Amino acid sequence: MRPAWHVVTNVICATVVAVGVLLAGVGRAEARPRASADDAVMAKLLGHADKLSALLEQHADDPKAGLAAIDKYLKKQRKPMKKLVTQLVGIAGDLDGDDRSAMKRDLLFSDQAMRFLAALGAFYDKYGDDPT
Repeated sequence: MRPAWHVVTNVICATVVAVGVLLAGVGRAEARPRASADDAVMAKLLGHADKLSALLEQHADDPKAGLAAIDKYLKKQRKPMKKLVTQLVGIAGDLDGDDRSAMKRDLLFSDQAMRFLAALGAFYDKYGDDPT
């Protein structure tokens, strides 16, 4: 069985890679402009990133508790997060190129994404590959 840390990083990396790759894809010939509902889906996904960041920051001094909290959160939120990623991929396919690029930029370089990457990097730097 793989350590919890590897499971956490694999789930997170798979989500980021899937969203990034699919947002960079080619849209339909009859593309539509970006709508506020699209931003709401993206905001929900970034809300999950914010919650994971808070868990990493909260348990910065206790890696086992941090991994347990993240594992508990991901067990509860895996299906909703997967649904959001699927919705986002569908949205990306419908958008025109400029709006798709703007959405990708907003998703990958948002404050929540940067906070998450900083928290994950700090946790990894402090505890390495296997903090358990």
